Amino acid sequence: MPISQTCPQCRVRLRVPDEKVGQAIRCPKCGHSFPVTLLAEPRGHQDGTGDNPVARTEQKPTEQGPGWEVIDRASSPPLVAQVVEDEDESVPLPTKPRKSRKAAKKADSLETVKVVGGVIAAILGVIGGVYLLLVFLGFAGTASSAYGELCDIFETAATALEDARQPQKRSAAAQKLSEQAKRLQAWTDKYKDAKAEEAAIKAALRRYEERMEKALVRVGIAEQQLQDDPEAMKDPNVSQAVRAWRVALLGLASQTDPLHKFKPSRR
Repeated sequence: MPISQTCPQCRVRLRVPDEKVGQAIRCPKCGHSFPVTLLAEPRGHQDGTGDNPVARTEQKPTEQGPGWEVIDRASSPPLVAQVVEDEDESVPLPTKPRKSRKAAKKADSLETVKVVGGVIAAILGVIGGVYLLLVFLGFAGTASSAYGELCDIFETAATALEDARQPQKRSAAAQKLSEQAKRLQAWTDKYKDAKAEEAAIKAALRRYEERMEKALVRVGIAEQQLQDDPEAMKDPNVSQAVRAWRVALLGLASQTDPLHKFKPSRR
């Protein structure tokens, strides 16, 4: 005969067969599991056919199914309602902020490249002017060896300027830079009145153009970095060598006469 059971969780009354006494059932309304006991009311009291008709007002389960579920206590413990994470409460991955941060980093990198490029362009603009006069206007004279010697002077001077920032190489670098200043002055005196045919100038240009450009860029950057190093410039040998090098550069530039030095080839 069915017996009445009250869910201790939601207080709904259930009708359960009496053979389920001692077993655990799950409330179909709230999912709470509890054991069936003999303290329940008989079915007659629930249906109002017994001595207490008021029991007809009991709350019956509205869920589909028989209103109860048997759980074998020996095989498994009473089931517990599974907790499911609400999708609305999950925090979305910050994909857009990551993209925005990457875009900001990329913009900063581009801005840095532009600044560095502007500095290098300014250096090339100053030094390249002298270079163009030397190469295109024939100041170096007729011999390809004159261009080769000039390249060697600038390359050696660039190395000396770079090494002057290192304390262990500073003394030797200052001496080397002073030597290149003297070489440049001697080179200027040697070729200041030389003339060359246009074909010879173009041939020397094709051979030494790339090498000369790299040497001039190195000299410009290294000298600027050395000027920004107060510790290195405190060394009297270094500061004196830098001044001598600048004087030699000015002497080279002062001897450049585009109208007088350039001599087109004759046919």
